[in-house]
Amino acid sequence: MPVSRRLALMGLALGAVLPNAALAQTRGDRRRRRTGPSTATPAPSQTVAFGPDPLQAYDLYADRGAGPVLMFVHGGGWSRGERTRVNELPAYARRHGLTLASTGYRLAPAVSAREQAMDVAAAVADLKRRLP
Repeated sequence: MPVSRRLALMGLALGAVLPNAALAQTRGDRRRRRTGPSTATPAPSQTVAFGPDPLQAYDLYADRGAGPVLMFVHGGGWSRGERTRVNELPAYARRHGLTLASTGYRLAPAVSAREQAMDVAAAVADLKRRLP
């Protein structure tokens, strides 16, 4: 392929990509201005193990006498992610008088989907025992 044709194709590709990247950056900037600066996630008030694997645990974010429990099961397609990635959820829970429980679970492919569901069910059962 001649150099001039390669340059023309590269120019077309960049012309299609760069404006979209700039637009995405602008949207992100507007979102940050609208929501304010991100604050650091507070440390959980307690971490509770509900199984022998270190991933079988949940973090509690609770003020004294906090109300109902909001259970957060992290994303990651069941193969990655962690319970500590709660972002603004502790602040949301506090504003609404909730206790936040962010649970972990064993990840695929080390365990099956059924075992992962059992991990989440075990976390819920443990929470119900501890916080009736």
